[in-house]
Amino acid sequence: MLETIKCGARTCEPMHRFNCPESTIRSLKKNKEALTDSVNVFSRFSSNRTFSDNSQRNLLLVITKHYLHKWVERRHREQGGLCGPQIRHQACVYYAAVVQKKHVNSPPSFNASVVWLAAFKKRCEVKFAHYHGESASADVITAEKYLPVFKALVKEGAYCRDQIFNCEETGIFWKRSPRTTFIAKDEKQARGIKTSKDRITVIFTANASGDFLMKPPIVNRAARPRAYHHAAAPCLLEV
Repeated sequence: MLETIKCGARTCEPMHRFNCPESTIRSLKKNKEALTDSVNVFSRFSSNRTFSDNSQRNLLLVITKHYLHKWVERRHREQGGLCGPQIRHQACVYYAAVVQKKHVNSPPSFNASVVWLAAFKKRCEVKFAHYHGESASADVITAEKYLPVFKALVKEGAYCRDQIFNCEETGIFWKRSPRTTFIAKDEKQARGIKTSKDRITVIFTANASGDFLMKPPIVNRAARPRAYHHAAAPCLLEV
């Protein structure tokens, strides 16, 4: 409809074409420049909000949501953790920056409430997740750059798969009790116990062909435990 009005059409033409009253066409002609600017902004910053809400607050929130979504994606690529208060704080920062850039003298209030955060996560498909393993801390770029160097070393030394070993460490809470148990049917719940945090580090080593597994060495918390403080080192049993 705006394109038809901008082409210089008479009032009766868009009235019959779009089946709208004459007052609407005259209002569009009067505010066509402001409406065109709003449409350009909405088309640039994609959002699920409807174009019927062309208020100043909605326009500022659409731009804020666009920059905030880009920031969340960048933090995810940089393997940085995020929480709800951080996203809400950053939304207020972006909102203030957008207000200053648009030269809004009396901007509408915006405090990035919990309700707004829930709507933002739903619109941008952002969800809460737990970390699994240590894959996020791995330097993938450096590992890919090392592949040609590793292949050159293997080729230069004429190593076979039986001579190439890989080791990986892991922690074992060897005194941790099970999290589940069996109780009588008439009991409501099982009484909780304090979980022990005694931990040892075990190193697993194997070759590339998989036919040779080394005995895993154990690294304890101390080289000489307090219980064996007065014992001679040769008298201690080797694990």
